[in-house]
Amino acid sequence: MLIREMLHALPGEQRPDRAVIAEAVRTLFDCAQACTACADASLSEERMTSLRTSIRTSLDCADLCEATARMLSQPGAYDDDLIRAQLRACVELCIRSAGECDLRGRGPICVEACRSGVESCLTLLVELG
Repeated sequence: MLIREMLHALPGEQRPDRAVIAEAVRTLFDCAQACTACADASLSEERMTSLRTSIRTSLDCADLCEATARMLSQPGAYDDDLIRAQLRACVELCIRSAGECDLRGRGPICVEACRSGVESCLTLLVELG
């Protein structure tokens, strides 16, 4: 809610739509939190060594989602090409992270958060044209 209010308080017209940006920021932060929690849960597993790829993917996804959300929170500084590249990378890593979580049976929360991140990034990519 805060990001939506902040974006609407900015002067001038903004492209893409502020509501779409706010939703992407929210879902990306949610995804980052879910991936961090998933990685942490995996670290407590006795079979942690076999989860190494899953843990790294989750942590990378969390980092990328947070960075993307921060970039989107600065709409006055948008470089459309850079934002598109960042969003595409985020889509790819969220898909991989969801796949790892699903494969390892880590539960639906992380998988759903990653899929929501993918959807928000794709929606924003369409908005950017």
